[in-house]
Amino acid sequence: MLVQRMGSDGVVARAVIGAIAVNRGIAPESVALDARLEDDLSVDSLAMIEIGIELEQRLGFKAPDAALAEELGLVTVEELVALVARELERQGVRP
Repeated sequence: MLVQRMGSDGVVARAVIGAIAVNRGIAPESVALDARLEDDLSVDSLAMIEIGIELEQRLGFKAPDAALAEELGLVTVEELVALVARELERQGVRP
């Protein structure tokens, strides 16, 4: 599984995938890292806010305020994982 190959970011990837899966009402196994947030998973601005809140609760950090994936320069799940990992590091939070 690709998530396992991500090493320490595996925790972040599992949290992101879990938050997306809960929000979209789908199985975590069906959320691929290369899935496009808007096109493949129908993550709109409201869903992005809800996913951000879920990730704040799961990982204990402050998510960026932007609601749209494109505002954050995000296209794929993997890019969201990378953003969350960077924010955790910037904020000194260990998942």
